[in-house]
Amino acid sequence: MLVATLRLLLGFAFAARYFKERTHHDLQLPEPTFFSNKEKRRLKHYFYGGTFLQLLFESLQPDCRSNDQGYRLSNLAALAYYFDDLLEVSQEQELLGFNWKDQPKAFGQRIDDHRQLALHFLENLHQQMSLDRQEAFDQVMHQVFNTEMAAKQQPPSDLDALISHAAEKGGYSVLLFRQLSPTAPSTSEERALFAFGHLIQACDDIFDSWFDLQEGVPTFATYLLQRGQLSMLSDLFERQVEATTAAFGSSALPKAQVETALRMVHYITAITRVCLNHYQKQMDKHGKLPLDNRATMVVDMECWNNRLATAYELAFRCP
Repeated sequence: MLVATLRLLLGFAFAARYFKERTHHDLQLPEPTFFSNKEKRRLKHYFYGGTFLQLLFESLQPDCRSNDQGYRLSNLAALAYYFDDLLEVSQEQELLGFNWKDQPKAFGQRIDDHRQLALHFLENLHQQMSLDRQEAFDQVMHQVFNTEMAAKQQPPSDLDALISHAAEKGGYSVLLFRQLSPTAPSTSEERALFAFGHLIQACDDIFDSWFDLQEGVPTFATYLLQRGQLSMLSDLFERQVEATTAAFGSSALPKAQVETALRMVHYITAITRVCLNHYQKQMDKHGKLPLDNRATMVVDMECWNNRLATAYELAFRCP
């Protein structure tokens, strides 16, 4: 746990310095393009998420790091958030009759992307990759794109479909960031990272339930919370924690490296358990979850009570 904590502290310290001093330069934004303050905040959020993933990859495989890692991370973070924005603003009529499978570039051209930044960030990434790594990156990128487009055109509605969507969206997204590394993952590492991607997507869905409900985004978490099935939500989450731990343990990677990575994962699961405990307290207090009350539903990690609760989870609960 100490090794994992030190890796995270140092990694995020370097990432913060890079983001402040190098990101704008490495994105090579075409003139006169600029980012609004909202876009900068979203980019920072995605960049730090990618930083966490990269630190996890390096704990599993020390040779995952490249000399231009900051450049790759910043451009993929920008591509990811920009694609998410395009997906949100795309209209149903724009997608009718569009053969979108494996066609992210055509999608960007079809949607009103007047700045064409998605293609710009993708070209930046391709320029830094060998042909074989570029091909592997594009294959996983297509999986992410296809998963998102399928959900856009036909949103999953039953619980099994919502869980499957979370697994694919999270799993392929994590594997996409893994493709930034100069070395390819082994089959067992891919399985472990896919399971972890499912877990991290579950964490996001649980933590962002209020926002997803307001925006009408269907997730397995909102499905269960709307039906008052909080215990089932907690059980599904804990099962995915166990599945991720088992997948990491069954990989061919050295045990010490796996244990460090699992302690990093513990930071994410600890925060999510604090969120689930908060939901349970609100349900006990009100008889049901006040899903329309932001002040009650949103777990603010700036609050010291939540920070202390997370510290307790980290110290006393096994990963």
